Amino acid sequence: MPAFTSPLLADYVSVKPRFGRSVHLERDLAAPAISDGYFLTTSALEALQGVLRAQATPADRALSLIGPYGAGKSAFATYLARLVSDADFRAGVHLPATVGTAVPQLLPVPVVGARSALAPTLLAALRHALETAPGAPALPQALLTAENKPTPRNVANAYLAAAEAVAASTESKGLLLLVDEAGKFLEYAANHPQEGDIFVLQELAEAAARAPQRGQLWVITIMHQNTEAYAHRLGRTQQGEWAKVA
Repeated sequence: MPAFTSPLLADYVSVKPRFGRSVHLERDLAAPAISDGYFLTTSALEALQGVLRAQATPADRALSLIGPYGAGKSAFATYLARLVSDADFRAGVHLPATVGTAVPQLLPVPVVGARSALAPTLLAALRHALETAPGAPALPQALLTAENKPTPRNVANAYLAAAEAVAASTESKGLLLLVDEAGKFLEYAANHPQEGDIFVLQELAEAAARAPQRGQLWVITIMHQNTEAYAHRLGRTQQGEWAKVA
């Protein structure tokens, strides 16, 4: 007589893979299953509305998304990156009428934070995005200059030039830089203040504000706390400088 085996919960219930682990922006942007079926929560919808409002106000195209661990920031960033870059996905998404603004076509440049220098990471991500983009936009001279001398100003100029190159050779209007877990870069910068690496964020924000409509630059940093919270180890003068970036 065969032994009786009690049924397992797994026999009746399963969890989709996209809910089984944390989202990694760089990896999961290439995995459609992660953003397929994404549910816009109230907070995610508010964040999306805030981002899209910046179409009418270029001065607001540098934004920070701040929230606790597990709030869904990385999942939202992945959804946003696909929304602006994948026309087929965008056509199949039913956005609430309250969003009210057409989603721009942009080339995403995804970056995930690490305890390392920010500027070289931003340049490597930009090069990869351009080399793999549809339409094969040319690498601008400003990018080569920045790779040779990665000052904050040179990095910002590289992104501006790349945004215009993308707009000139593809259907995208420019670039969307997404820096997830940006706090890790800030922790590194706080421990290596002589590198002045954080000021690349200020230069990028200013570049986003002056970028042309055909060659737009959007910059979104995603963190668990505001910029000033990472500066507690610094002296007052340096804390004041960091406050300007915040």
